[in-house]
Amino acid sequence: MFEDINLSEQEVNIFDKFVGSEKNGLGMQWAKNVFERKELSEDEKAFSELVENKILKADRFGSRQAKEELAQIALIVVENDFADYPYEIVNALFDSASYGEFDLIIQRGRIKNTLRVYETAPRTGNVETSYVDFSEGYTQRTHLQGEIEYKMENLRKNGALGFAEFVLMLQEQFTIAKFKAVFDMVLKLKATPDASGAITASLIDDIQEAVTANCKSGTPVIAGLTSNIQKLSKKYRESYGASFDDATKSDIIRNGYLTVMDGLGFAVCRDALKTADGETILPKNKLIGIGGKIGTFFTAGQIRIYPTEDGNSEALHYKITGLELGIIVDPELVKDKLVIVDLQ
Repeated sequence: MFEDINLSEQEVNIFDKFVGSEKNGLGMQWAKNVFERKELSEDEKAFSELVENKILKADRFGSRQAKEELAQIALIVVENDFADYPYEIVNALFDSASYGEFDLIIQRGRIKNTLRVYETAPRTGNVETSYVDFSEGYTQRTHLQGEIEYKMENLRKNGALGFAEFVLMLQEQFTIAKFKAVFDMVLKLKATPDASGAITASLIDDIQEAVTANCKSGTPVIAGLTSNIQKLSKKYRESYGASFDDATKSDIIRNGYLTVMDGLGFAVCRDALKTADGETILPKNKLIGIGGKIGTFFTAGQIRIYPTEDGNSEALHYKITGLELGIIVDPELVKDKLVIVDLQ
């Protein structure tokens, strides 16, 4: 006898609360709390029971509806990001934009201020006319897609905990892929590095001089893996530590590295954020100097998850696709404000 797969009114209310159309973060928080074995709220407990009910129906009866509802939960988690990802670096490099799947993406660079103002004698004659330079942007773009499988055997054993672990791993790898794609594009903007060498006080000074030269507003930044920024901070401390004030010393103690010094910011990408192949988001031998925004980072479309049917595999099998991302940059800004460093 087949079990009724329709949701009760109470289940519908709980499902809508955690997996509604608005990205309120409740689904993501539920997954983290379950995975970290934290005390759950009454609503989170009810949602865990609902998830386990869906797992049961997907496992025992091959319920298509249950698999689709589990896919909805996975989608909500994938669309939310942890705070530990390197947004600070991306925000230092780019403005951001989001487009619909069928929107026209306008490739436009900056409006370069080439207007000239001259000194003249009072109320005399004309001067040479100047014009605004509307430069064209340069675009790189890519598309993210994955096909993943999770054995029902693991879900039978672990229930909501197993599913939370599964969707968090999925979210982590999808987000890592997004950031790695962006930084790979950035590193391709220059055919050769602007500087190279071991981390020394002299190299830091050279990078600082390069990124501050054309930084009109904000704080210029040196970005890299946490391990490299820690090495850089150590060299900075060895050379200038005697002049550090208490706030700077506390900054190092609290973070393990400098976050700002002499008008220069330091931004990190965690070494532990790696692809399934063990690659870090930023290469281990690279630093990026940022003297201001060089263009726009954009996403287009929306993430879609498709459950696929394979009764023989006894697994949840999902295809994840739909998200396109890219950068639009101004070549002149790349030249003036981006510094790529090869570490040796």
